[in-house]
Amino acid sequence: IFHYVNGRAGWTTPTWNGYKTQPFNTFYGQRYELLNTELTWEEAKEKYGPLSRYCHAADSYPDVVDEWHEMKLWSAHFDLTEGWMWVYYSQEGLDEKGEMTTGSWRIPSLWYLQPDEEGNWKVVHIKEHA
Repeated sequence: IFHYVNGRAGWTTPTWNGYKTQPFNTFYGQRYELLNTELTWEEAKEKYGPLSRYCHAADSYPDVVDEWHEMKLWSAHFDLTEGWMWVYYSQEGLDEKGEMTTGSWRIPSLWYLQPDEEGNWKVVHIKEHA
């Protein structure tokens, strides 16, 4: 019942009966904010929950001042109370010279989502293969 339309920057946005799905769009809109390199690890966990794993926290990666990333939606399923999305991503942390100091490439990741009290979908758990 879902089909996919190409989004910008290599993202794919799921739609259902012609309407873009809010769960993916919520993260889609926040993705650049998540790349914050000024927060500590604890601040990132409090602000972003499970999605904090994609931050280059200042106390964990002090040399990272910029980053490059790519994320693609693989598949998604949502009902009224829960959902999941398979995504895969690549990400690199860059130092002041623009040189890569850390990175991950084409990592499959399973995100579990649930709506909050206002009906906004939130990632509640992330599973990645080691």
